[in-house]
Amino acid sequence: MKLIDQYKGLHKQLEEKLSAGTIKLEELCVLQEVKYRICVLDTLRAFCTSAPKTTDTTQLCYHYQLVASYLKFICCERRLGTKTDDDGQKKRETAGVSLERVVTDWTKRFGSFKADNEEIYKTRIVEFINAVLSVWVQYRNTYINI
Repeated sequence: MKLIDQYKGLHKQLEEKLSAGTIKLEELCVLQEVKYRICVLDTLRAFCTSAPKTTDTTQLCYHYQLVASYLKFICCERRLGTKTDDDGQKKRETAGVSLERVVTDWTKRFGSFKADNEEIYKTRIVEFINAVLSVWVQYRNTYINI
C-alpha cells in the first residue's frame, strides 16, 4: 500500500470521529498533520507527473525552480508538534539537518545538470523527490508520529 493511501485511510477514520464528535485532542493534531502530508504528497506527485520530457533548458529550469522552491519550503514549515523532552528535541534537530542536507546535496547535483536525452530530467527529478520524501517523512514523524 502506498503511503498516501495509508494517510487517506487514516484521514477518513479521523474525519468520521470528528463528525461524530468523538475525536480526542491528540487525534485532532494527527488529523491536521495527515491533511498536511496528503497535500505535500499530492503536490510532489504532480511535480513528478508534470516533469517535462525534453532537452529544452527553459522548460527544465522553470520546472526545476518550482520543485526546488517547494522542497526547500517543506524543510522549514510546520515546526509544531507534540510536546517533547530534550532527547525528542535533539531528534527533531537532527532530522531537520538531515533533510536540509539531502535537499542541498540534490540541489548541487542539479547545478550543472545537462539533459542528454528527453527522459533524463524526469528520471532525475523523480529520484530527487523520492530521496527528499523518505527523509521528510522521518522528519515529520519527530513532530507528530503517524
